[in-house]
Order: sequence, then C-alpha cells, then structure tokens
Amino acid sequence: MNKRDFTRAEKKFRKVLQSDRSHVPALNLLSVVLTSLGRFADAEQFVARAVELNQSSDVSFYNYGLISKELNKPQQAYEKFTESLKLNPNVPETWNNRGAVCNDLKEYELALSDFDRAASLNGAYAEAYANRGNSLMLLKRYDEAVALITRRCRSSLVWPKHGSGEAMLPPHSASTRTDLSPMTKSYLSNQN
Repeated sequence: MNKRDFTRAEKKFRKVLQSDRSHVPALNLLSVVLTSLGRFADAEQFVARAVELNQSSDVSFYNYGLISKELNKPQQAYEKFTESLKLNPNVPETWNNRGAVCNDLKEYELALSDFDRAASLNGAYAEAYANRGNSLMLLKRYDEAVALITRRCRSSLVWPKHGSGEAMLPPHSASTRTDLSPMTKSYLSNQN
C-alpha cells in the first residue's frame, strides 16, 4: 500500500467511527493505518480507546505495545506486550518485541528468555535469533553470540529443488533485521 491508500483507509475508518465511536475493529485498524503513516501519537489515542473498550484483545495490546515502542515509551511497551502475552502466549512476534523492549530497558537476561520463547514457537524466526545475538553482545558474552550467529547462518540455508547446485537463503520479511549491530561488527572485525 502507498501513502494515498493509507490516507483513503484513514478517511474510511474515521467515517465508521463518526457513526460508532466504540467500533473496536475500526479503532484498531485506524491505529495501524496511522502507524503506517508514521503518526504514532495519533495512533496511540485510537489503540488506547480500543484497549479500553476490549480488554480481551491480544491484538489491541500488541498494537499498543508496538506504538509505545515507536514513541520511545519502553516501560509502557513492556506492559502492553505483557498484557498481550497473558491473553495469547503463542505469538512469537509478541515475545520477540517484548524482548527488544527488555533490551531497551537493559533487562538483557529477560530479553534472552523472551527471544528463546519466540524461537521455540517458530524455529525459523531469524529476527529472534538476531536479537538474541545482540543481547548476548550487550552482556559481553561474545563467544556465545558468535556461536549463535554462526550456527543459525549455517542452518538457515535452503537447498533449491531445481538442481542448480546453488545455495539459496530464505527470503526475509520487511521487518527482519539482517544487519549486524555496530558492536557485533566491531567484535567480528577484531577476530581476524
């Protein structure tokens, strides 16, 4: 979707909310649209109302956590992700995002635990492994970080079925970080 599509969607959701101010799906979707447009403070107002109206939606709490993270409110983000996990502990992205917030809060051991949980729910979730490696680096557990990155890189190769003989890496989603942190790059360059 492009900016014009998001703007059109915003207008439609606002129109729904004019006739029903407590329409939780419209509140949630409007917060997603506003987040996509980079309007996080506006998005927060709508997702907060969605959570207020429906305390049993793990998706609303998850969205609130993402928006809080973007607004640089790590403690609030942690609380919202935790609420989402109480409602549905089987979503690896929620564990991964809460772990990232734990890193922001300098709670590295808790972050490691969250990244492990995310990976246990989805063994191919590259972002959880990358984030775990960054947490290990922040804890100065460099050998573990290098071993994790090396092990995951080797195991993430997918061999093509068409017989070309070339190794193909799996496609990365737009949200997957494939870059190394500056600390990781520095450590690896000093190992040569």
